[in-house]
Amino acid sequence: MDLVAISAVARNASVIVLVNWSPEPATNLRVNISASAVPAWSSAERASGLPVTVSRRGAETTFTLAELGDGDAIILRG
Repeated sequence: MDLVAISAVARNASVIVLVNWSPEPATNLRVNISASAVPAWSSAERASGLPVTVSRRGAETTFTLAELGDGDAIILRG
């Protein structure tokens, strides 16, 4: 799978942009970030409105997407 993730940070929100360059959708995609990578946040959602599962373990957070087509974004709000 060819995937690019870019993070943009603002004062009250962060965005993790996901681009899938593969011709097939990515399934069961996991995106891991460390707590130091983005400012503190309290909610996460996908720009598409599709579900994202969030699990936190220590300083690491994992976002799991059941499927990613061409692209989407994970929006973190503080």
